[in-house]
Amino acid sequence: MTHRARRLYSTLAILLFAISAPAIVLWTSGYRWSGWHSGLTKTGAIYISSEPKANLFVNGVLHGQTPQRLIHLTPGTYTIELQKSGYGVWHRDVKVTPGGGQTLGPVVLFPATFSVTYQTTDTDQQFIAAADQRVIYSVQPRAAEWDVYEVWPSTNQTHTLLPWQPTSVLISPNRQLSIFTSTTEIAVVNRSTADHVWQVPAPASMHWGDNADTLFYGLVDGHIVRFDALKNATEQLSIADSFTVKGDTIWLTQYSNNETHLARQKTFGQAVPDAVVSWPSEWILRSEPTARVFAENTTTHEVVEIQPNTLGTQITTHSLGTVDQLWDQQNNQPPIWLRGNDIITRNADGNTLLVDRTTPPLFSQWLVPYHLLMTADDHLIRIASVSSRQGRGTLLERRFDESISVLGVDVEQRVLVVQTDEKIPRLVAIHW
Repeated sequence: MTHRARRLYSTLAILLFAISAPAIVLWTSGYRWSGWHSGLTKTGAIYISSEPKANLFVNGVLHGQTPQRLIHLTPGTYTIELQKSGYGVWHRDVKVTPGGGQTLGPVVLFPATFSVTYQTTDTDQQFIAAADQRVIYSVQPRAAEWDVYEVWPSTNQTHTLLPWQPTSVLISPNRQLSIFTSTTEIAVVNRSTADHVWQVPAPASMHWGDNADTLFYGLVDGHIVRFDALKNATEQLSIADSFTVKGDTIWLTQYSNNETHLARQKTFGQAVPDAVVSWPSEWILRSEPTARVFAENTTTHEVVEIQPNTLGTQITTHSLGTVDQLWDQQNNQPPIWLRGNDIITRNADGNTLLVDRTTPPLFSQWLVPYHLLMTADDHLIRIASVSSRQGRGTLLERRFDESISVLGVDVEQRVLVVQTDEKIPRLVAIHW
């Protein structure tokens, strides 16, 4: 090869490198040629996942199953669709911007419709549900007694006979104790002691403590009383107007000198409560069993959440504003409350967020916090997406001709249990 030819090839190689190297760099950086009008544009990406996995279509073309990362997408709008046999189709138009990336999901797919199963009942059968809506009991008259047994989530063959009709029930965290209540008495059924029934006068309110599975607390004649279902014994603690128990701490209010004094004490080893703060006289602690401590102004109906610091030496209060109804959620999920027709929650920063605006529900439960919400009134059950991640709007709903009331819910098993308001009430299990 002549010297001239070698120089020519070297020059061509340098030119080729000078052209290809920037092109390779631009290509790997996500730039694509979009025609003479747009020139080089930076691409975008979409990451999408779903529960359960589903076939992913982009502009009608199958791109495998989720999860998928779609890269080097030319800026523009893409129609994303998820399909799975037996489930409703999920679709959304997604705008891709130059250099932008979007994460969709995990998108929760739902069946096309609710599936419903009915449980036949006897004419005289009634149902009561635990306060946490995790257990449902059947109540039937048997001569001069009332026969009580579990019907959901499992059918417990152990029957308890009570001399009076129970109107409500509390279940201990380990499900060893069941406390059936009437207007004047409670019956404590201990599963660990051959279903022994202990009957005592009914407290004004009751709460579980976390220090022992056989202990609970009630308000009797202005005193907090500790009930020991293992020894069938009671112990009188502090004077209080209202109280609640969280972990190993009793929160209580005491009224004096036209003020409400908020105090707290340990469930064991402390005889005198520690004063925390003084409020106007109309403040009380909310008595329903919740995962948090809430106080309410009985005049203005403002509700605040009381939060101690990690050392327990100080508290902060977060106002929920006026509250018509409060649904405290399980597993430390954010609370949901109703104000007029607005369903509201609070984010991690303590700011209130409008979740939905709909007919005031009687029941509200997070399926996915901040994203999927289940609500029910006396005729309609609805699952709605309340965030842009899933796409706002109703995903599933079922309307009943007769009135219904929610008795039980199991989010993990995807089932809601309601009772129909018919001449012969029935349990209806609604699956999604």
